[in-house]
Amino acid sequence: MKQAKTKRIITMLLAVALLTFTGCAKSEEARQLNAYLEENHSAPEEKAGLAPEELSGVLEEEGFSVEQYEEVGGLGITADRVKAVKDEEYLDICYGVMDEQDVQDIMEYYIEQYDKCSIMTGKDTVFCYSSEAVAKQAGLFAE
Repeated sequence: MKQAKTKRIITMLLAVALLTFTGCAKSEEARQLNAYLEENHSAPEEKAGLAPEELSGVLEEEGFSVEQYEEVGGLGITADRVKAVKDEEYLDICYGVMDEQDVQDIMEYYIEQYDKCSIMTGKDTVFCYSSEAVAKQAGLFAE
């Protein structure tokens, strides 16, 4: 349990550092995100992720409208993207993002696209979600 909490704290601090040192912290949205991360550093434990097709199926079963793309917005970044929406709840996840600059660009894209969002990165994924409940429904966080 203590290792999981330590891992979450380190992950959140690294996310804050990444945002701060890459220049994203200059925007007001990024400052607000950094403040949120610092205040709420105990993020839920991440689980091994589902493949895009599996995730789409899970979300559709939960009543979400799901769309899949092969690139992110107009950024020209190639990624397997799953975007799911149900009422005011959403999950937007990009798989196969290996380049640090692409990760940064996607994070900035999410900040511009969504009024309220939580952004996380994994090994090769970047995802944005409206609430922990949505992330849990999608199977991204351990119960």
